[in-house]
Amino acid sequence: MLKYMHVLACEALHQSTPATSSVPTAAPPAAVATSSMQGEVNMLATRKRKAKLEYTEDDGLEATDPDPWEPRSPWSIIDGLDSIRWCYILFEIGEERSKTQKLEQFREFYSAASWTLCMMLRVGKTFQEASDFVLQDMATWNEHMAKEAKSPFKKEGDNGKGGRACPEDDASIRGCEPAHSQEQVMAKLLPLRGSSSTPVTGLQHCPEVILLSFFDGIGSAALLLQSLGIKIRACFEWEVDEAAISVSSRVPVQHRIRHGDLTKDDATQLAQELKKLRGSSDCLVLATAGPPCPDYSPIKEVRRLRQALRSLRGVYSKAEREFGAPFALLVENVVLQSSADAAWFSKQLRAEPVMADGAEFGLISRPRLWWTRVNWSSCVTCPYDSDKQLRWESSQGYQKLRPHIIKDEASSIVMKGLKFHNDIVQHRKLLPCLTTPAPTDAGREPPKRMRGQIAPLVRQRWLEHQKQYAPWVYQDHALVFEESGSWQVLPAEVKEQLHHYPPGMTSAPHVKPTNRHRLLGNSWHLGIARYLLALVLLSFVQGSGSVQVPMDVRETQFDIDSLMHDAALRGIPVASNLKEHAFLAIRPCEDMQSHWEISTELQHPLLQTPRLSRALELTISGMTDKGCGYEDADNLEKDLTRGFPLIGSLRKSPGWHPRTDSLYLNPVSEEAFCALNRSHIQTRARQSRPDPEWRTMLDEVLQECRQGRMEGPFAAPQGWVFSAVPVLAHKGFDKLLELPAGPHYGAFAFSVCQEGSDGHRKVRRCEDYRRSHHNDTIHVLDNVDAYVQVIRAFSLHHDRVLLWGQDMWAAYRQYPVEDPNHAYLLLVLPWSVSVWRHRVLMFGATASVWHFNRTEDAIIWLSRCLLFIPSMHYVDDVGGAEPALSAPSACWSFRKLCDLLGIRVKPSKEQLPALVQKLLGVWLAHKGLYLEVRRRRLRMMEAIPGVLHEDSLPPEMASKLAGKLGFLQTTLFGSMGKACLVPLGKTQEGTSIIYADAFFLLGDIKCRPGDVVAGRWPRQGAQKLRNGWGFLVRTGDRVTYAHGSVPADIIQLYSSRKAFLKSMPNCRSALLKGFSKEPAVNNLLAFYWCLAARCGWHGHFEYVRSSCNVSDPISRGDLQAAHEAGWIPLRSPVHEWWGILRSVASDMLVATGEAVDRALALTWHFH
Repeated sequence: MLKYMHVLACEALHQSTPATSSVPTAAPPAAVATSSMQGEVNMLATRKRKAKLEYTEDDGLEATDPDPWEPRSPWSIIDGLDSIRWCYILFEIGEERSKTQKLEQFREFYSAASWTLCMMLRVGKTFQEASDFVLQDMATWNEHMAKEAKSPFKKEGDNGKGGRACPEDDASIRGCEPAHSQEQVMAKLLPLRGSSSTPVTGLQHCPEVILLSFFDGIGSAALLLQSLGIKIRACFEWEVDEAAISVSSRVPVQHRIRHGDLTKDDATQLAQELKKLRGSSDCLVLATAGPPCPDYSPIKEVRRLRQALRSLRGVYSKAEREFGAPFALLVENVVLQSSADAAWFSKQLRAEPVMADGAEFGLISRPRLWWTRVNWSSCVTCPYDSDKQLRWESSQGYQKLRPHIIKDEASSIVMKGLKFHNDIVQHRKLLPCLTTPAPTDAGREPPKRMRGQIAPLVRQRWLEHQKQYAPWVYQDHALVFEESGSWQVLPAEVKEQLHHYPPGMTSAPHVKPTNRHRLLGNSWHLGIARYLLALVLLSFVQGSGSVQVPMDVRETQFDIDSLMHDAALRGIPVASNLKEHAFLAIRPCEDMQSHWEISTELQHPLLQTPRLSRALELTISGMTDKGCGYEDADNLEKDLTRGFPLIGSLRKSPGWHPRTDSLYLNPVSEEAFCALNRSHIQTRARQSRPDPEWRTMLDEVLQECRQGRMEGPFAAPQGWVFSAVPVLAHKGFDKLLELPAGPHYGAFAFSVCQEGSDGHRKVRRCEDYRRSHHNDTIHVLDNVDAYVQVIRAFSLHHDRVLLWGQDMWAAYRQYPVEDPNHAYLLLVLPWSVSVWRHRVLMFGATASVWHFNRTEDAIIWLSRCLLFIPSMHYVDDVGGAEPALSAPSACWSFRKLCDLLGIRVKPSKEQLPALVQKLLGVWLAHKGLYLEVRRRRLRMMEAIPGVLHEDSLPPEMASKLAGKLGFLQTTLFGSMGKACLVPLGKTQEGTSIIYADAFFLLGDIKCRPGDVVAGRWPRQGAQKLRNGWGFLVRTGDRVTYAHGSVPADIIQLYSSRKAFLKSMPNCRSALLKGFSKEPAVNNLLAFYWCLAARCGWHGHFEYVRSSCNVSDPISRGDLQAAHEAGWIPLRSPVHEWWGILRSVASDMLVATGEAVDRALALTWHFH
């Protein structure tokens, strides 16, 4: 083509040269490009080339042609390619008409390709290598072809008058035309896409914001604030990436202050600047952060986040402290796999994380953790629609927010000539989360923990694209396709729209396509970020100008309730009263040495500062609001006056945590309930037989009628298919009353026989509100641990802490029902059915529990605010713990407060202050916590041998055993009463740190618990595989260790279900619960907990990966580090221990008795 252009130039030169000239000259290609419109060659652009004169054989002179022209420099190549481009256009090679709207994009691509070619030639590449690279670089071609023809921004240096842009100052933005107002520039950025443009009505009174944007990125936080209509008084930005700064500069901010490198900033100076900006006017300081994610390695992610937070805390925490007021906070990061890591980061930020996913918008996945200081118990409504409640669920051990938003449609994404896969269009699949491209052209390997095999087609695409992204990015549904069927990865403009940015947001001067993809891979999903930011700002506005700063962050996000719910759905038998297990806030580390050094600073959870609820902490410290300030006072007054509703929507008490299950999310309508209730009554009336305790229940009903709590008997409605009867033997109840008008909803009564606190038999009347479907219409506490924490808090300052307790008289029966027509009682008598009606709350109804807890919450609030009593309650059981000096006054004052409020307590069940007290079935004391078997439990234990001897279990005895022993079993082996075994004050002996590790060899592969073993391997003979174990114990300054292997017959006893291959989280969970699916392992766990109880141990378990576990080399027999450190080895043989484990595997009684005694009799020698 270059030669062809050379011929064209020569012909043009011949046409413009006089005929008398006999010496042709050749024009280089540059002459063609500089020709005039009349076809004349610009002679100034040509280089005069003279013909050569040579002697002929006859000694004459003859003119010869000069040497032919050849390209000799990169610029000659550029000129030639430019000539080819014009040749294509002039000679209409190809379909120019179909590309008229793409000329600008083609021009930019041509310029970029030319520069690439030139630079490769400059570094010594051959023309063939350079041209092949340009031809194969389809990503750059697709990137330029997908661009819009015009960008909403001006180019750098273009101020509309041919001059250069003025330098950036506080009022001008780098890269933007100063002549344009901020409103004009923002009009091109806003509104955002879809639900991200929804106004938030509650922010009209939000004050101006001083934004602290750490790791600012592309300026997302400032853009979101302006989309919410919030005025930014000043924006402090910390960013060092030039590409990110170039993009963020396009978001107009009136007063922008760039601080650059966060690690080199001065917190004191920042606090002074903030005070000066705050002045005398009200404002909110908002801190946002989103550390970049350069890799998809979870280990590198934790390491990167730790480094980022260390820099952030150095500036942020000190500035907040010196500023004198807490900051609002919104920090984003990828979902951390370790809850312990999340707990440590939460402690550093003094904030709690919630999970939110961009998948809620229906197109692309973007799961992220967001740390905020929002009080989620009071922030319950959707920011975009106040009539909707926030939805929550549990995911990966975190609370996940499910926002109410409008889903995006694939058709709303502008990408000319491209289309999504049908699975995306029809919302069958999601686009994968955006990641950053590889830092070099060499690409990067896939994640080590990537699940599944890579499909051949996907692998081919991945390799063709030089491994720039993770393999899953090249799946069919993750790509976009041209009309011809050719695929390409998502262009930057498409990624921008998927994250709700305006198209072209990252198209800035000097920002390469690769940088655009990198910035978007680190960007926020604006839809989710705006939703959470609106909640953060609303919590400030609705909180009367105060930001909620948690006094102590929960050190775990492990939601045991959701796991229990999931287990119940799958039919897995689990204990019903397991409690959450706190994680230690261990600073993440990279190697064994770092983890070993960190372990010297660890404290056992019981030795750390007690964690109390906000209300209890305020009470103990004497901080109370004037006028009590109980939020639900007005609603509670209305309900106490009119009565509490028995069906329908129920109000919650302030401070209740949001439910994470769906138990009360789908109530039946009252119309459906009416039909269900009528059908239930008709069925039961035909089949019912009198209850064995009908006479006792009838006497109780008659007594409550005389007290005004009930009324009747009534005639039965026509739809109930039976005729009600009066009670002829009792005067005043021998005639039927006329049935009141209105709906008639009823429930049948049944008896429950219990053993009272005095040891005598007790009959309780209950109503079956579950089968009557009352509880299906419902829409929508302090426990033993709370007492323990209060005791520990007071024990820090007082020697003697006394406990007291009260019990409410008649509990629910003290509060009225709003509509008695919803509370009919049907009592089956020997001769027929009698109909009665409640006027107060009754036992058996879900609504009764909710309403009673609301009233008890109010009473507890008043006792704390007015009397400074740190009281607590669990339904109708009330109690407290205080120093000996004030405990008697607290018990007496609480009883008097109830008398003044008209709330009755049981004098017979009053528990006066004492050092040892039984609360909620557990014996508590200041110097320790004990779990005792009460006398009736002893009677139950005496009855068990009789049942086994007679081989007969009557139904009544079976019911008692199921309840009493079930509670005892789950209490002992579910969590082993962890707070009941260790003294609570600072009289403990300290904390011992134990590292343990085990492995086995599968051929040449070393495996550990939790490893995924590829392929299938036979169970037979697995117990004979080589294995090893090792441990390391630090007690004070003394460190001991041991190692060895487990005999094959021991493994055979405990591995019928490959239990030793369980994942580490499951192993940890089994240790804490005290049981698993494997019988032999159950015996082993019971043996451990009984041994721990006998020794007074309180085990706290944390998972440590092998790279940080100092016992890993010891388990393999590598003792070099142990010898160098002078650690003490175990010299005693362990064969007796294997004998104990053999006996434990097959007999639970031996495991909990004889085996414990044998273990305690062993002697261990370390030297």
